[in-house]
Amino acid sequence: MSIENALPLEGLVLPQDCTVTMFGNTFFRNGQHVYINADFGLGRAAQKLGVGGYYTVRKVSNTIESGRFETSLELIRLFGSYR
Repeated sequence: MSIENALPLEGLVLPQDCTVTMFGNTFFRNGQHVYINADFGLGRAAQKLGVGGYYTVRKVSNTIESGRFETSLELIRLFGSYR
C-alpha cells in the first residue's frame, strides 16, 4: 500500500518495456536514454496506463536490404520515470 500511495498515478502500474521500429538510422547506441511522448497518440490515457517517458536502449538492430533500411530499438522503462 505504501508503494501505491507514493506513486503519482491512481494505482500500481508496472513499467512497460517496448520495441520501436523506424526508418534506418545510426543515431542510437546501447545504453542511451530516449524519451517517448505517448501523449501524442494516447492523450491523457498514456499517464494513467504508465506508457511513455524515459527508456534505456537495451538493443539496437539494423536491417539493410535492397530498397529497405530499418532500425529497431528494444527499450527498457526507467524506474521512476513516470511524468
